[in-house]
Amino acid sequence: MKNEERREKVECAQQAVRATEAVIGCITKARDEAKELIESAENTREDELFEAKIDEAIEKMFGALRKVAMVNTLAMALTAISTQGIDIGDLIDIEAFR
Repeated sequence: MKNEERREKVECAQQAVRATEAVIGCITKARDEAKELIESAENTREDELFEAKIDEAIEKMFGALRKVAMVNTLAMALTAISTQGIDIGDLIDIEAFR
């Protein structure tokens, strides 16, 4: 295996580790915020506020899971594009984003 190939494989593995850490961080943050909301809801006497806090806690977790799913879909698409040797710039109109 050539040094260039080895370097590319190492970079790819490092990117995977960083992506995994980002996903874990996103879910951990949402979990911690949800726990705080649930604790706060448990100590709330007002029914409307209780429901709002529980709903927000649930939305925090589902929101994090939606983000993870979206990132996973994007990663799969980009992987498919790169393994086929397709330049992503050829697939989108770069000028539209300027």
